[in-house]
Amino acid sequence: RLYNKFLPQLEEQGMKFLYDKIVMGGIRVLQEISFNGLCMDKELAADLVVKYRQVVEDIHTNIQGYPAVKKLIRLLAQEKMDKYNNTHKNQKDIECFMEPFNPASTQQKAKLIFDVLGYKVLKTSKTSGNASVDKGVLEEYAKKDKLCAKLIEYAKVGKLLGTYIEPVVPK
Repeated sequence: RLYNKFLPQLEEQGMKFLYDKIVMGGIRVLQEISFNGLCMDKELAADLVVKYRQVVEDIHTNIQGYPAVKKLIRLLAQEKMDKYNNTHKNQKDIECFMEPFNPASTQQKAKLIFDVLGYKVLKTSKTSGNASVDKGVLEEYAKKDKLCAKLIEYAKVGKLLGTYIEPVVPK
């Protein structure tokens, strides 16, 4: 029933060809894959996992080298030290509490962007009400800050690896 309703609109907008060849053609391919499965080059898939894990690790390492990230790591270490050990505050104690920056952590990204880099809050999260560091916000800051661009790249490659590459590799 919907086909008959929308067919004139597809023809009017010159999109009938796209619907017939792309959408319906794609459905047939997905249906065939669903019934028959698909053939995968296991070695190529395993190589892609190794390659993309290395890319993620390289981006992660690059991010750790930014002065703002180093400042954040010290700030977080100081906060941990204050929480667990108020009596001794020297250089060695702070180093014991230092951990690498986690670019996948929303809280750490927010602290980096708003507390260390000093950017203004563009929007807040609907669920928590906290300052948002979603992709749109990072893209806005990435126009003037290479670190924010690196955070976007890290998320993009990590998503590609975790969603589309690793799950399909035969165990």
